[in-house]
Amino acid sequence: LIQRKQQHEGSANHKRTVSSQQWDSHLRMQLPLLGTVEVALTLVDKQLSLRITAPDGHDSLNAHLPALQDRLSALGFNLHTLSLQDTPLSPPDSDAS
Repeated sequence: LIQRKQQHEGSANHKRTVSSQQWDSHLRMQLPLLGTVEVALTLVDKQLSLRITAPDGHDSLNAHLPALQDRLSALGFNLHTLSLQDTPLSPPDSDAS
């Protein structure tokens, strides 16, 4: 799921309106060594917020967070927040019979 939002800041008293775009994305992946990994991403200008959950791969991902932060910084992103959790962001599919 990827969503784009445009926000306008300011009030009627301001002559100039500043606008910025916000991108939201939510990914759910099933990976062989990490199990289910979910990522909620928000990007406003170059400010990036990541919320990662990986119940089975939490320890492995946690060990590699500094490398992820370095890579994102090298790409020009300002990491606003980065959190790693072991509780799923969304409930598992209930399609099983």
